[in-house]
Amino acid sequence: SIGLGGFESVAIAGGAGGGGAGDEVSAILADTDIRTEGSHARGIVAHSVGGGGGAGGAAISRDVSFGVATSIALGGVGGDGGDGGLVSVDLTRVTVATGGDTLQDLEEGEGFVANNHGVVVQSIGRGGGLGGSGDALAYAMALPIEDLAQIAIAGSLALGGEGGQGGDGGEVSVSLTDSTVTTRGDGGHGILMHSVGGSGGDGGDGTSRAASALLLDKAKSLFEEEEEEEPGGGDNPGEGEDDGEPMISSSVAVALGGDGGGSGVG
Repeated sequence: SIGLGGFESVAIAGGAGGGGAGDEVSAILADTDIRTEGSHARGIVAHSVGGGGGAGGAAISRDVSFGVATSIALGGVGGDGGDGGLVSVDLTRVTVATGGDTLQDLEEGEGFVANNHGVVVQSIGRGGGLGGSGDALAYAMALPIEDLAQIAIAGSLALGGEGGQGGDGGEVSVSLTDSTVTTRGDGGHGILMHSVGGSGGDGGDGTSRAASALLLDKAKSLFEEEEEEEPGGGDNPGEGEDDGEPMISSSVAVALGGDGGGSGVG
């Protein structure tokens, strides 16, 4: 905003929405034969993943005024990450074999396969959103009016938004009844289960600036008059004495970054 003292500029950014939660996932298999060949070929993959939190909006505030200028900017809060849901796998009389025949691969000159997990079960909470930034600027100038006190006061406040909370990982389970899981090659886990919480979002930055300015020509003339006057030189009491005009110039800027969000629990 631009105007006379008494006006102020305020910007408040909107908060972000939270990520959706992952739904429940259940895989029930019976009397099934699952085989994979080549690298990175998993037999069974079941996972529930929450959505990531949105980023908070940025707030930018500017105030340039005569006399008094105030500016406030508040960054938006980041959205919370979504939780991972319950994931379960139930195998009855199921055979899972990954990686193919590595001995045959060697004979054919194809080399070993790798990273062929038999059963992967995971529930993952997503990360919280970033807090929005706050950017405030205040600039105050003294009023250019003759015989008026020179006052220029500027204050600005910027607050970064808080980061969103990370989502929690959900419960995972695997049940095997008369079933076998075989992997071949390097780095192949028979059953890989994990529940992972999401990381908290970073807090937003706060940037604040404030400046105040007196009228240079008027200030110089006041000092020159004081130097030229001689105390008690007038005919009447007090003549020749300059009561002076108040000159006040002050500026304050405060900036605070937002807190980071907490991590989710796995």
